Amino acid sequence: MAEATTDRRRTGTRDRLLEAALGIFAKQGYAGTTVSELERAVGLTPGSGALYRHFDSKEALLLAAVRAYHTRMKDLCDGVRAQGAAKDAHTELTRVLDALGMFLSEERPMVEVAGASDLPAAVRAAIGETWDEGYRLVADAFERYGFGHDEAQAAAVTCLGSLAHYVLQEMAVGTPPNGVDGYEFVIYWLAHWTKALERGPN
Repeated sequence: MAEATTDRRRTGTRDRLLEAALGIFAKQGYAGTTVSELERAVGLTPGSGALYRHFDSKEALLLAAVRAYHTRMKDLCDGVRAQGAAKDAHTELTRVLDALGMFLSEERPMVEVAGASDLPAAVRAAIGETWDEGYRLVADAFERYGFGHDEAQAAAVTCLGSLAHYVLQEMAVGTPPNGVDGYEFVIYWLAHWTKALERGPN
């Protein structure tokens, strides 16, 4: 019984570290964050090395947070796919916009962490793999409308990249790209890419 209680505490502390780490890394950067600060944030004694009972290193902690982020992204994309083919291109893109737009807004700390220039290579690679899940979801839609595999991949990067850039600029500087209102951007984005899907490959 005591062993089970200890396991639950370790799991709880591990989860708290994962949650707290993102906010701290987003605010201070990877290099600017110490293990002691991470320990203090979840009620562990700073400098005690207690973090190492849950993760091998600061990098391992951040990598675990990114992998959890990847799982959430994959689950989201699988959920959209499970709805089956949409009745038309506009509905197809609205599903993608609603799902990924909400995901980006809910994952703000991770998005902010991803913008840091001092991330370890393994963390950068894991973030890239996560974002590629979203691009593949959009590429699937283009393939359903007759685009070849390579063309669908490129179209997905162009399509979703514009949406991601809009959100990232708002997060980074607090103003939308070129001052374009969010509602106007979404209306134009949907109209433009609906036509692109309906028109099919060149």
